[in-house]
Amino acid sequence: MKQQTWAEVGKLAPEKTILATNSSALLPSDIAEHTGRPQRFLALHFANEIWRLNIGEVMGHEGTDQDAYDAVAAFAEEIGMVPIRVLKEQPGYVLNSLLVPFLWAAGRLMVRGVADTETVDKTWRISTGSPLGPFELLLIIGMMTPYNLLKDSDDAELRDWCVVQVNRVAVTASRDHTAWMSLPFASARPAGDLEPFRLMADSVATDGLVVLGEAFLAPHTSGPPRHVHTREDEAVLVATGTLTVHMGDQTHAIGPGGLAWMARNVPHHFENLGDEPVHGFGVITPGGLDRFFAERDEYLRSLTGPPDQQYILALNEKYGVFPA
Repeated sequence: MKQQTWAEVGKLAPEKTILATNSSALLPSDIAEHTGRPQRFLALHFANEIWRLNIGEVMGHEGTDQDAYDAVAAFAEEIGMVPIRVLKEQPGYVLNSLLVPFLWAAGRLMVRGVADTETVDKTWRISTGSPLGPFELLLIIGMMTPYNLLKDSDDAELRDWCVVQVNRVAVTASRDHTAWMSLPFASARPAGDLEPFRLMADSVATDGLVVLGEAFLAPHTSGPPRHVHTREDEAVLVATGTLTVHMGDQTHAIGPGGLAWMARNVPHHFENLGDEPVHGFGVITPGGLDRFFAERDEYLRSLTGPPDQQYILALNEKYGVFPA
């Protein structure tokens, strides 16, 4: 797909244009010839949260002109990045060549039962002075990247870690923030059985207008039981997989690029009936439901037994969210 995309870009862009990919996995040499200008093609790779972690890894291939390489490094500096000059092609550049083995090691510790996510993160933070442990980093990265890298791996240990944990890993890792939310109602699931919702912008950040998030749903699993929210409208843009949405008495299968609209006061629920995870981006408007998620998740994490149904009912009443 990227080769085809860059071939089209190469046809349309002016001849003087330098083309740069941000691909984390593919090497520039995997794409360069398809652009029609391999000498002016290279990689400029950013970290997550570039406004704070502002590196720009510049990596060419054997056929990249030095002038093009230097121009991209200068451009990175002009836009506020610290250019990292990678001297030869390397899968993962510098950053991910260091980071990925670190995250995989954390996954092995968890899947082998050596330590839970909170203990792994605490050990790393205290012993190295790092502000984040590996599972807290996964709150930023998200689980879809590890999943896509490992779902077909010959390494059964890492494969099983990703497949099993794609909907659960790092729930307890949010030490100072509620970056992972749970979608299912507490009254319908065992304590601690949470599904990940990566919060991208809460109602505070948007002045109460919207809540934005990235969501994942594992194969052959359901989201929240049928419910209704009385104050918010909800939409999900499906990126990968097929989301089956039940709205009132209608059912729709929403594929990649499709938009699922779930209006307030209309009972609805959704599920993933397919063999691949559903990855999507959600919008809830107006804001406020994020506080419901956060308050309930904090309560769930404190449980040592079944949840108090009266507490759950009171919480539903407080935020206008009810089973249907």
